[in-house]
Parts: sequence; structure tokens; C-alpha cells
Amino acid sequence: MDLSRKRFLDHGQGGTSNAAGQPAVTGFGEFFVDQLRVGHVERWKDEMGTPIQAGLYAPTTVNTWLAILRVVMKAAVREFDLPKLATEGDRNFDTSGT
Repeated sequence: MDLSRKRFLDHGQGGTSNAAGQPAVTGFGEFFVDQLRVGHVERWKDEMGTPIQAGLYAPTTVNTWLAILRVVMKAAVREFDLPKLATEGDRNFDTSGT
């Protein structure tokens, strides 16, 4: 099975859980890499703000996940001739307070 048909997984197919173990942020596990769009990444980043604020994840950790996503998406754009990077224009979380 080629990359375009494999499911893209973030830090867990099921997404991120809160302190009580309940789902807090939807992951990318249900998307094929060629289905991810800028809006999906923006929604994920917006949702990740809550666990960062709660201290469940450091912004540097989430920035590492973003870096991995950027590499995967850049390779997918080249390999599958996708029209646009799903990570286009995204920015890292602020780490100045850490």
C-alpha cells in the first residue's frame, strides 16, 4: 500500500486525551495524507492550545509534532503532486514563556 492510502497518524491515531483520560483533541488518524487540508491543521492547532494551557503538553513538544507533520506533508506534496501543503503558513506555538 502506498503512502497516499496509509492513514496519517499524529502522536496517536486517537488524538490527545485530557488529564482525566477523556478525548480532548482529535488527531489526524482518520485522514489519508492526501486528504489533509490547511483547515484541518489549523483546527488541530486551535484545539492543542487547551492542553498546552493546562500544562499537559509543553509548546516545544507540540512544535516538534508540527515539525514532523511539515516534513511528512512536504514529502507527500512532492510524491503525490498535491496542490498545496496542509501546513502552509502555519507557525509554531510561542515558547518564550517556557
